[in-house]
Amino acid sequence: MVRKCVVWYCASSATKTPGVPLHLIPKSVERRKIWVDAISKNTGREFCLKENALAYVCEKHFLTDDYKSGCLVKVLLPSAVPSVFPGGLPTLTLPDTHETLTATLPSNKLPLSPIVSCPETDDLM
Repeated sequence: MVRKCVVWYCASSATKTPGVPLHLIPKSVERRKIWVDAISKNTGREFCLKENALAYVCEKHFLTDDYKSGCLVKVLLPSAVPSVFPGGLPTLTLPDTHETLTATLPSNKLPLSPIVSCPETDDLM
């Protein structure tokens, strides 16, 4: 099985991007939950992971400060949590309230179309 980043829109893998390190999601139940929650919250997509499953997150989802300094290879600090998600949810402007939900859209995804009223189904609600 090929090791790849579990962030849903990320294409990093051991074979496609060999220069991009992949970090194993912690085995500690508490740390694992923090990582899973961070991925779910920041990508707008629920991410579930079985207790003993091996899963990886690539270096693209960590800050420079998340790594130990002075190491020849990238070593995550024990407190590191994935926090960089370039390309999560698209930015949407709600027509009635003019509120903006901010996020960015991955370059390989098409923007979502706005929700419109459908006469055939409005009677069913």
